[in-house]
Amino acid sequence: MAADASWAKRDAAHRGGKMPQRPRQHQIASQAENAVRAIWTAGGHAVDAIREDYGEDLLVQTCLRGRVDPTRIWVQVKGTGRDRSDESKSLPSLSLKADQLLRWARTSDLVIVVLWDVVSNCGWYVLPQGMYDHMYLADRGTGRISLKFDRSQRFDLDAAERLAWETRLVHADRHLQEAVGAMGEPSDDSGESDSGEHLDFSRSAAAALLFDVALDLGLFEQGGGLTKGFMDAIVAGARRVGGTEREKVTRAVLWAIVKTTHENTAKNGIPQMLLVELMSAVVEMVFRDLMDELELEELA
Repeated sequence: MAADASWAKRDAAHRGGKMPQRPRQHQIASQAENAVRAIWTAGGHAVDAIREDYGEDLLVQTCLRGRVDPTRIWVQVKGTGRDRSDESKSLPSLSLKADQLLRWARTSDLVIVVLWDVVSNCGWYVLPQGMYDHMYLADRGTGRISLKFDRSQRFDLDAAERLAWETRLVHADRHLQEAVGAMGEPSDDSGESDSGEHLDFSRSAAAALLFDVALDLGLFEQGGGLTKGFMDAIVAGARRVGGTEREKVTRAVLWAIVKTTHENTAKNGIPQMLLVELMSAVVEMVFRDLMDELELEELA
């Protein structure tokens, strides 16, 4: 009986005492982060939580058909515990330091800020890079700037896939520009052999990159031939474009690349240099003999 009374006394004291409580805002933040992380994971991407808080919550390593891309996406998640599902009302803005926005503006990785409503389980996103002039941000220093969300920019599985493709294409275009640019640069060493090796290395890098991108976009088969879907798009393009016979070939290929890219990359466009270099590679690989014949006919 004495023991029972002692336990009852302790239990009463325990229930009456103050236990550590997790703040509601911390709960909302975790729920929002988990929801956004689940969307990326559902798309087949690898996601890590950032333990050191420098303004980002998640690091997304994008993947395509099980292959990890050489690209990363940084995500900041802002959770809200108020129902924001009413389309007639504006979304809340997010106050960020100007130096944080400047750091994001200068990174080559894509940065996404997501506002997640834990009540209605939906979110919206904004891409802060390119939104502000760099000098303006530098002048503001640690001053704060409001980042606004647009209801048309819903963050869901489709948006995540579109953004993954966007960063994949931009990354490929950037490296292609570096490789093509290096072909026109003299070697640091004046030796002819080193200069030739430098040129060969740049050509090899560009060729390998273009082949991989063409595979990803659904233009090439693994063995190197054109996919049926891309070939059908070229035929369809040939019926739509005008010009000389040689011009029709290049224009039909351009049209087909744009169409196929749009269909296979969650409705993304394709950067200009990537488009032009892919067109040149396809024409050279598939239509070289035809182009030579057409050129001779034009000269005759």
